[in-house]
Amino acid sequence: MSKILEQDTEFTDIDVIREALEQQGFSPVFKQGYAARTMNGFAGATFRANLGVTKSNFTAVTGLHTYGDLGFAVKADGTIGFIADDYLIASDEFETVYDGIKTAYAEKKYVRELYECGFAPQPRNLTSTGEVELLFTRVDGL
Repeated sequence: MSKILEQDTEFTDIDVIREALEQQGFSPVFKQGYAARTMNGFAGATFRANLGVTKSNFTAVTGLHTYGDLGFAVKADGTIGFIADDYLIASDEFETVYDGIKTAYAEKKYVRELYECGFAPQPRNLTSTGEVELLFTRVDGL
């Protein structure tokens, strides 16, 4: 029987997670200001998350089965946990999906931090080997 698991993540910015999910093709659900909302788990179970992906959206985007919604919850100490059913989290196929989310998060976070330092991103370039090249221009022209 499936159960809801929460695991720690290296993510620190809920807004960047939303952007990363959108880049990966998901349609995240959230309340204004990322207030906690109720998400659906397995067999009527529920959990609270600040940002989520519905079961139907996850399956439509990835083609993978899940027993419930997926969520990201900001903890009291500011860290962000990932919530999903245990069968999904344990699957090799999900590891590939989660790696894509982590990669998109790292890219979005890096671009945001450089922008705050005065650099504007140029269009990203995907190389023939699948690597992403990021180019920046100083905003002040130096």
